[in-house]
Amino acid sequence: MKIFIYLSLSVLFSLSAFSKDEPKKLKSVFTKTAAKQEIFDSFAYPATVEAVVNAIVLSESQGIVESISSPLGYAVKGNQNLVKIRHTDPIYKYKPVTLKAPVSGVVSQVFVSVGSLVSKGQKILQVTDPSKVKVKIEVGAKDLQFIKKGLVGSFTSKANDSVIKLKVLGVSPFVNPATGTASAELELIDTKAKLIPGVLGKVVFKSNVHEGFVFVENAIYYVGKKTYVRQTELKDEKYLVKKVEVKLGQKRRGQVEILSGLKEGMMVIERASGFLPEGAEVAIGNLPKKEEVKEEVKDKKVKKASKAKAKI
Repeated sequence: MKIFIYLSLSVLFSLSAFSKDEPKKLKSVFTKTAAKQEIFDSFAYPATVEAVVNAIVLSESQGIVESISSPLGYAVKGNQNLVKIRHTDPIYKYKPVTLKAPVSGVVSQVFVSVGSLVSKGQKILQVTDPSKVKVKIEVGAKDLQFIKKGLVGSFTSKANDSVIKLKVLGVSPFVNPATGTASAELELIDTKAKLIPGVLGKVVFKSNVHEGFVFVENAIYYVGKKTYVRQTELKDEKYLVKKVEVKLGQKRRGQVEILSGLKEGMMVIERASGFLPEGAEVAIGNLPKKEEVKEEVKDKKVKKASKAKAKI
């Protein structure tokens, strides 16, 4: 019996000694350093490129198209002859009517052909100036408070590789009851930029632009009506968990804006491998290496020096 008790005590002492020697396994966390960034509300709309100058030439009388002197794609000047229409009255012989270009541009559409019988007021040709274009969008009724005259946006399309800047020229004050939208016209800021009339694309606006802190929703936790985030503080070469009360702002694309409670440089925990009580020691999984930190500090110093030289 004494031998059994001795062996049991020996095993217990050896296990306790082993447990003391075994390193404590810390819970792993992933942090994000609090840094202010540009925050904005984004609005995107389908857009159509239209010509500013787009004139339809109508027939002034009934008759037969005798000739078309300016065919499709032909560049014309204002008051230039386009089409000649011959009267068909069998008794009275009227002179043929010559239709002229009302504006300078390019013949973009031809609705008739030589020999066609046309009536008074019928569409004959369309003259467009492709060098002057505008972009048209339909704005939802709830977005009208944000889309105002002068607001700058960007236009992209499959026909253009580059992003083209433009601004709102005007917004209709009336909403179409059938679509629930109001029309808005935009003009190009860069007059040298080229867009082809008829091209479809997308216009994106940034509104309510400001700087602030943004984190994923997983970084936020609630205690009653209060909201908190967890940060890590370095004390005696250990990273300890500390909760910080914060005030939340608007949610955008799965992220939450934090209005108050944070300071630049705080290491906020976004993900953790388990429950984290106050004061718990943790291991940071995405902690940068010392060499990377040194390089980052070096880059910041170089950028700061270059900015100072630029000011001089």
